[in-house]
Amino acid sequence: MINHIKEVLLHYLLYDPATPLLFTQLFFWIFFMVVMLGYAIVYKWMPVRNAYLFLISLYFYYKCGGAFIWLLLFSIVSTYFIGIGIYK
Repeated sequence: MINHIKEVLLHYLLYDPATPLLFTQLFFWIFFMVVMLGYAIVYKWMPVRNAYLFLISLYFYYKCGGAFIWLLLFSIVSTYFIGIGIYK
């Protein structure tokens, strides 16, 4: 029983190139509803809201594209530091 639960969790948490997250899947719509419910709970606290949306966005991007998450993270970090440099 525990192994089955572990397999199901890993299926939903890890990227599988054979089954990327698509908008036509039921899992996407359930995920979307859970994200919107979470957003409705945290929307008044800006730091929590920003962190929540950032983490959810990273998870969504990871489930859709897998290894490209590193490209996104590199782009975020480099853009942040370039913006600081431009400001100075």
